[in-house]
Amino acid sequence: MSEQVARGTLKAIDMRWIGCVILLAIAGCNGQPFLGKSAPNSYRFVVANDELYAVRHGGSYGTESGVLTTADKGDTWTEMDAPHRTISLAGRDSQLVALTSKAELFTRDANGTSWTRLWSDPSLRHTYDLSCALSGDIYLATPDGIVEVSRDGSTSRKHASPNGAMCVRSFFADDHHLVVSCNPFQVAVLDTNTKEFIGWNEGFLKLRDDGMYGPAKVKMHGTRFLASRSDGVYVADGLLQPWQLLNDEIRHEGLSGEFCRDLETFDSHEKWLVATGSGIHLMQGGTKQETVFEDVDDDHNLILEVTPFRSQYFVSFARLKNAIGVRLAEDASEWTTLRLNAKQSETESEAADTSP
Repeated sequence: MSEQVARGTLKAIDMRWIGCVILLAIAGCNGQPFLGKSAPNSYRFVVANDELYAVRHGGSYGTESGVLTTADKGDTWTEMDAPHRTISLAGRDSQLVALTSKAELFTRDANGTSWTRLWSDPSLRHTYDLSCALSGDIYLATPDGIVEVSRDGSTSRKHASPNGAMCVRSFFADDHHLVVSCNPFQVAVLDTNTKEFIGWNEGFLKLRDDGMYGPAKVKMHGTRFLASRSDGVYVADGLLQPWQLLNDEIRHEGLSGEFCRDLETFDSHEKWLVATGSGIHLMQGGTKQETVFEDVDDDHNLILEVTPFRSQYFVSFARLKNAIGVRLAEDASEWTTLRLNAKQSETESEAADTSP
């Protein structure tokens, strides 16, 4: 093998690894483990019916091993009876809906304990996320598109994704527009009334052909939307409006950890949070204001997602030690390490790093 070919091969492996890191909380790289069998569990925080849950994951897709619930914003946690391999939860009227990594849907009354199988499809190799419409229909994100399941589970239909993109996460922007985060670095919108499924990529700059891949992180930001790609963070003034580059410094550069791992709106139309390899930063417009959380604690590193819940922010990580995550205060002035044992709960009370 020539030196040039060898370097190209190593670069491709590096880029593939970064893509795996991006997908860690979602699927694993091509469905295979990449943290090893001895890796600690990670937890994904999920909000359903105005309740907070933590879904435990192992080192790869299909290794989910339980669901925790809390009644005090994460100070204490208890195991919840949930279907085997529950990967995500959603609220529907007074019901709780569980999606498993075996492509199954279960429902139960929000205050009940008995689960009922609503639907399943063994032919689906992966299902990553679910969203419930006001009608009660359920929409599943899969590698090939969106699967629509009727309210009673009696029928389902598949909506092929635009450009063959992998559908990873989704949320309803209004009562009938489902916004979908896609891999590689695309956004799509499904109109659940007309069933039109179109790409929402106008305004995105052309990406370099460097082997990089991962999902575009998309969030509502007041009446606007934020989206992260490998070349930076974009903003759109409304649904299906053209994207405009907002910040080109939070981007992928080789093996640098300063790409966007997640983003979330903050306390105004202009302020937002972005999670990168070094921590969580408060942004105003396209400018970094301050670092509000530094990811340097041995108990948790490699941020995966930031989940808002009752004015606070719950941070999930790929690597944990004696912890299940971090809670960031409403004003982002301090953070708390969340642990399974209430006696172990430790408030860091770290003042925000005000350096630019």
